[in-house]
Amino acid sequence: MLIARLLLQLPWISVGYSMSTNSERYSMMQQTNEYRLAPFTEHSITLSKDFMLKQAKMVCSLTLQNITNQQYDIIKILSDAWLSGAIHGISNFIKKQFNR
Repeated sequence: MLIARLLLQLPWISVGYSMSTNSERYSMMQQTNEYRLAPFTEHSITLSKDFMLKQAKMVCSLTLQNITNQQYDIIKILSDAWLSGAIHGISNFIKKQFNR
């Protein structure tokens, strides 16, 4: 993954641009053509303004993410079966520690 950011600070407002790109990805642990996903690039814009509130500096910002409406797949890292097994294993470990 590559992330690039650019910030333009003007006297009245700051304007930021960011681009994140992800090339070759796979939906499973096996890195085969069957599980290869298309690369994507996402663009975002941020507007921010600094204010002084008594002696505290306050920053208000608004970010518009994925302004090009790029569609991409989210990869779920942990499978439900693995997560369920991990929770069960941790639960059993805790029970054994307190039921000595």
